[in-house]
Amino acid sequence: MKKRGITPLLATVLLFLFILIIITVVFLWTKRVQEQVVEKNVELSKKQLECDSVQIEVTGGSRINVVNKGSGKINLILRETFDKGVRKSEIYDYIEPEGSYSLIKSVECDETSTTGVGGNLCKQTTEVEIIPALRPAGRGAPLVPCSGASKTVRA
Repeated sequence: MKKRGITPLLATVLLFLFILIIITVVFLWTKRVQEQVVEKNVELSKKQLECDSVQIEVTGGSRINVVNKGSGKINLILRETFDKGVRKSEIYDYIEPEGSYSLIKSVECDETSTTGVGGNLCKQTTEVEIIPALRPAGRGAPLVPCSGASKTVRA
């Protein structure tokens, strides 16, 4: 019967310290997340500005050849048009300045096929829109399309 609990004043101080620690942890976590978002947006904006210097040269026919005439590495986004609709592909290999990438109509496609990778297009392709894209620094960063430098070619 002689057991004593903590005083109300000590309980209030401990509760206050516990709440203060939780608020500090949440604040620091939120600050870090905001810094990452800002950093990512800065990188994306830089790449969008670099799009002005992107230039590609495309020759069509049975073999489509894309030449990077700009000063930096580029990736490609393809939009193939054929009788069933439009298919979009991203080519993750990059093309160095003055380098080239060839696309050949060589694959039978269905709705689940991935094309463009390895230079293969659907045999049913009638037209290809080639959009150069830049990849910002950072793991998993999305491609930034340079739509102003895109070219469309009949395949």
